[in-house]
Amino acid sequence: MSESRRNAPHIAIPVPHSGDREEDREYAARALPSYEEAVRGAGGEPVRIELDQTPAQVMKQIERCDAVLLPGSRADVDPKKYGAKRHEKTAPADPKRDAVDELLLQDAYKMRKPVLGICYGLQSVNVYRAGTLVQDINSTNVDSKINHSAGRTVAKAHTVKIEPESKLAEIVGATKAVAVNSSHHQSADAAGNGLRVVARSTEDGIIEALEGTAPGHFVLAVQWHPERSVNDGPEVAESAHAIFRAFIEAARAKHAELAAASAVIESKATRVRGDFNGLFGNVLCLSHEDTCVDHEGRTVTLQEGMTLTAFDEDADEHGNRDNIIASGTVEPSPEWLRCRGSRWILRIDENGVRHESDLTSQR
Repeated sequence: MSESRRNAPHIAIPVPHSGDREEDREYAARALPSYEEAVRGAGGEPVRIELDQTPAQVMKQIERCDAVLLPGSRADVDPKKYGAKRHEKTAPADPKRDAVDELLLQDAYKMRKPVLGICYGLQSVNVYRAGTLVQDINSTNVDSKINHSAGRTVAKAHTVKIEPESKLAEIVGATKAVAVNSSHHQSADAAGNGLRVVARSTEDGIIEALEGTAPGHFVLAVQWHPERSVNDGPEVAESAHAIFRAFIEAARAKHAELAAASAVIESKATRVRGDFNGLFGNVLCLSHEDTCVDHEGRTVTLQEGMTLTAFDEDADEHGNRDNIIASGTVEPSPEWLRCRGSRWILRIDENGVRHESDLTSQR
């Protein structure tokens, strides 16, 4: 991986749909790469979040991500979640996707990580924020001449009018209606807490975009599919590229913020909570745990690339350099150490080994 790619902001993207049916697997396999390619094209690094993981496994992945992209799905959000009776045209819910989305959004709102929702992703964000949905557009807008379910083969399905004072208008530079594709039968109804409507279908008023109202927290959700438009003609591609660029820039800023926060912690004497399993060549095997404790007793989450100084836990003075066991860069434990129950290693700096340590150096 190149240095620029290694430093790219990491974008968590759940697999669009779970299920054992062939059409479910085919949809997920076909849909997901376009989101990943759009993220890479804008300078981000997609992180695929599988839906069959435990909540703990999901959290391990997403805590190291800088932003969240919620893609489309073949499912519909369960109407029970927003207090509605199921419409006959509402598709079955996908509980695994719903559970992962909720974990992603909990983390994003807690850490103020950027969020981009696309199609079903918009609906997922809105319901998470206690908003409601129109369960079937065609049943409520019977006079509309727009085919909101036009699908991926129609590059331009209709236009949307964007609120001029919105973040979305700033992103796409919209002074008039913007052309979009369309592939949905549901839409937002009442906007959720901390969200506002910033775009509607020009012809029939269907809500087409929401954005967050909290200052400094990038939250944008669009009902169309910009990931499909990035390779189409300029009429639809320009706004699509602009959306992904803005999202990745927000993720890049969050990445820098998180790195700066880690640097402040790392600049202080830090000791590891847990067992030292020994020195193995040029690495110190830390432990199976995912946290360390700084000299003031604050818990710090271990992350790849973090610089760390490990002090002897049994020493009376943890800040005394004579008690340093090793210092270096935190990395995931290789296979040959995972068998010993260790999740992380400390790749030791050239002059970072305390040679008089009673730990045994071995391979």
